[in-house]
Amino acid sequence: GGVAGALVIAASAAAGISRVLPRWFVYAGYVVGVVCLGAVPAAKAGAPQTLLWFAWVLAAGVVALRRARVSGETGVRTALATS
Repeated sequence: GGVAGALVIAASAAAGISRVLPRWFVYAGYVVGVVCLGAVPAAKAGAPQTLLWFAWVLAAGVVALRRARVSGETGVRTALATS
């Protein structure tokens, strides 16, 4: 829970700075990260924060792929084309 929350907050901050993901999704990541961090004491009671983290990671991948497809740019193709 705690590591997953820290990972989501860090990934959201990086995505917000680089503008890879939409702003609304970055803010949702901050919320998910705080919830995961706050759920650490409740982990022994069976809180489903891991499922919330997994759903955010899966959604981040889908949003990033859809955003790259809509804008017509992919980092791999751009990097290969310029080298």
